[in-house]
Amino acid sequence: MEERRWTQAQLAGELGEGITQAWVSRASRGLKDATIGTAARMLSRVGWEIRIVPRAEGKTGRMKRRQFLGGVAGATGIAAIDAAVGPSLVAAAKTSPYDDPEYVASLANHVRQMRQNQGGADSIKAVVHHARHVISAVDNGNSELREPAAELVRVSALTLYDADYVDAAEDLAGKALKLAREAGDLESQANIYASLSQIAAYGGNADRGIRYARKGLSFGSDLTDYSRANLHIRLGRSLANIRGQDVTEIREVLEAGRNSSLSPVEALSISGNIGLALADLGDHEEAIEELDYAVHDINSMRAWGAEFLAREIPVMLDSGKLQLAAMRIIELAYAVPYINSARVDKYVREVLAKSASYSHVSEMREARELLRTVISEPRTM
Repeated sequence: MEERRWTQAQLAGELGEGITQAWVSRASRGLKDATIGTAARMLSRVGWEIRIVPRAEGKTGRMKRRQFLGGVAGATGIAAIDAAVGPSLVAAAKTSPYDDPEYVASLANHVRQMRQNQGGADSIKAVVHHARHVISAVDNGNSELREPAAELVRVSALTLYDADYVDAAEDLAGKALKLAREAGDLESQANIYASLSQIAAYGGNADRGIRYARKGLSFGSDLTDYSRANLHIRLGRSLANIRGQDVTEIREVLEAGRNSSLSPVEALSISGNIGLALADLGDHEEAIEELDYAVHDINSMRAWGAEFLAREIPVMLDSGKLQLAAMRIIELAYAVPYINSARVDKYVREVLAKSASYSHVSEMREARELLRTVISEPRTM
């Protein structure tokens, strides 16, 4: 890689089908092995070959062996080759996966998808580990990492938020914002401001949530449709949490979040959050309509869908829609086992508490018993 100035991803592409950047990264650190035949085929694709020769005594033999090993290490770093010719003389890898921008971007996408589909309660240690290492890599002078690192740290902060570690989440999101500013990436900054607004509002700091959302919106036309839509929704959600706000203004802000160019999953998220804001404003009928749309395809985003479902049920109870609420509780019971989110767990317990007074209704009683069988013990904070 050093000789040809290739990245790990480029070398993986040259080595052939089935070889990934992650494989090259692990192989370069001696954590992945290959048979001698496989190693020979891969090396031949990049202009190298393996020659097994008897061990030679003295200076000449040692020099030839060092030259051979040095060449192989520069090409692949495969542990199996060194094992075939004796004790390792290959220098330790100079980089880690966290130094590779492509790898960090891929990891950020993985964390994002995992959070959307499963929640993040079981991955807190892992995502904090990722965030610390990538921040350290940037601090050590790898400026190319700033943009993907900002996204990885942002989604790691949202994972902490899902686990109900609100202060830690806001602090980590602040670190993501610093990385995005250093990268000069306005889109990334806007997304982080939206996340900061979301975290702050959930933590009871709606005023701060408003400031974050407005700061993100100040980037204007430089943002994608979804980023602008999401920031409007975050602003509307924060405004709806403060008594005495102009309801007409809040509705206008929420409507600005609708956009026909959004992907199906983005549209579901926007609709669900509009529903939650309308519920905070006391408009239960319209809130239920929006939340119904958000949960109609719950399998496309299990964690988000389960949260919207759990938030919709109390609105239905307040509206006297007991049978419909009981049906939703049954749906929630089937969704909960897939989710690992302290926030969703909290909303599920709120559903059980609020529906308790309706246990005299047979459908409600049966639905509550079903939900109670799948709920987990409260997580210790």
